[in-house]
Amino acid sequence: MSVFLTRRAVLMGTAGLLALPALPARSTTAPPRRHALLVAVSEYPNLPKSNWLRGPVNDARIMRDWLMGNPVAAVPPEAITVLGDGLEFSKAMPTLANIRSEMAALAGRVGQGDFVYLQFSGHGHQQPARDDSEIDGLDEVFMPRDTEIMRKGLREWPNAYVDKDIKADIDAIRDKGAFVWAVFDCCHSATMTRNVLAGDGDEVARQIDLNSLEDFAGFDTPASRGLSATPRQTLLGSDAVARGGLVAFYASQTIEPTFEMPLPKGSDNPVQMGLFTHTLLMRMAENPTLTYRQLGESVLQSYTAMNRIKPIPMFEGDEEALNARLFGTEAQDYLPQWPVQRADGRITIAAGEIHGLERGARLAVLSGPGDATDAALGQAEIAQIDGLRATLVPVPGAMGDLPDGAWVRMVSRPLDLVLTLALPPEGAPDRSPEESVGAITIGGLLRDIAADETMPFRLSLVPAGQRADVHLDVLSPNGVLALMQDQEGWVIPPADLAARADAAPRLWVMNASRVLSLREGQEPVSLNLATNTLENQRVWLIDTLLRAYRATRIAALGTGNPLTQSGQVTARAYLRRGAQDL
Repeated sequence: MSVFLTRRAVLMGTAGLLALPALPARSTTAPPRRHALLVAVSEYPNLPKSNWLRGPVNDARIMRDWLMGNPVAAVPPEAITVLGDGLEFSKAMPTLANIRSEMAALAGRVGQGDFVYLQFSGHGHQQPARDDSEIDGLDEVFMPRDTEIMRKGLREWPNAYVDKDIKADIDAIRDKGAFVWAVFDCCHSATMTRNVLAGDGDEVARQIDLNSLEDFAGFDTPASRGLSATPRQTLLGSDAVARGGLVAFYASQTIEPTFEMPLPKGSDNPVQMGLFTHTLLMRMAENPTLTYRQLGESVLQSYTAMNRIKPIPMFEGDEEALNARLFGTEAQDYLPQWPVQRADGRITIAAGEIHGLERGARLAVLSGPGDATDAALGQAEIAQIDGLRATLVPVPGAMGDLPDGAWVRMVSRPLDLVLTLALPPEGAPDRSPEESVGAITIGGLLRDIAADETMPFRLSLVPAGQRADVHLDVLSPNGVLALMQDQEGWVIPPADLAARADAAPRLWVMNASRVLSLREGQEPVSLNLATNTLENQRVWLIDTLLRAYRATRIAALGTGNPLTQSGQVTARAYLRRGAQDL
């Protein structure tokens, strides 16, 4: 049976994978031939420009560079095909015909034991199912560049890449005995929740804004009625040959959006790209010999460290496929270290923010990759950095100039122990006087708490709408209900939601996803400001922020840090009750 690392299946109709014959064991002296197809759709000429994206082309650009430079399993440049708009190395535009043509070409040239990496970045959506094989009555679709609006009289998005066709094209590759890893960084349906904050203008959902499509016909779906899509149970065809394995990674569940934004957070040179793709790259760069299961678990841990409970990435495959190693590599020890390079008067390494490095990190300088860290010649520090390259300078007093042929290995890095908190919006025109006063009061309390050096945490306060670990808003449940109604287009609110609404202003504490909803299981933590004194509000805020601080900072300590990945750092947690450690 299939093995899932999250709660429910999405896309492709592969949730019912059977235990298929495994590929023959490969010789360590004959690595698999590796191929890649990267599809990146940023522009949609048949849709309003408000639905265009900026990140997919950067997903493809940075992933292509990383694939070619993978230290243990590089993909040759000639074996990487890119379909993207606005990319100088793109073979063709990412239209439906071109995508399916390249998938067929892959099936024609791969052989037994080969490895194929597929990535699809762009918009995703749903449409009524072609047949009755879908329990929820829906097909998921990836939207190529030439996708058109689903107009009256149609039951599909014209030129969309439908899950059943994706599955058929992947099966044709697998029928040749190739192992396929497919990554989908796109939304699979419209969201059922409401983001109260408008965002900072850079965090964009990879989903179509249906309100912008004047001619959109619409369709009644379980998702639009507030029901969760259920896992598919589609049987695969006969296996006349030893069909290759399949692992699929998805950026979100069927009922969730996924996002693109400037990344990495806090970088001097952030790049707009998919959060899911960026997280995958960082975890792979730390250790490219992980199994798919380990990589999936690492991605989920990273989302926890970012304080994002939505979207929830999903990973699927049969037991043996999930336990295989990335890109068909064999089990081996991996230590993140890099050879020093000299060009244009600079000392650089082919590693950057994608590899978990940052400005100010220190690296041991070694005469060769096999040297022990204790035998270092000295230390260097990262002075400048971008996604895939860093510039080094010798640490004064630790060594002179870096010798030719040297290697570097990270030994220390700055550790961010500050919780970034977005203040509630003050003076918002659509808020009641009670809500506005509440926002101002909470803002004052937070400034006092942030300035108090006796607090067991450190806060960095940013204006409402900016990216942060935690977001606050002051709004009555009636106000939340109105926002949900505007988002989902009800005429009459559902009775269960209406029963939860009232006019009392509440302080809402949201994670980095900024999702606010009255639905049970989706409603964030909140405090009734009308029934709590100012002192009660202060105590509640301190306790809530301390919990968030501990959860996010401890998770971050074990994520994105090559030192912890290599077992060189040990973290211990203690429970203290009064003056006694338990």
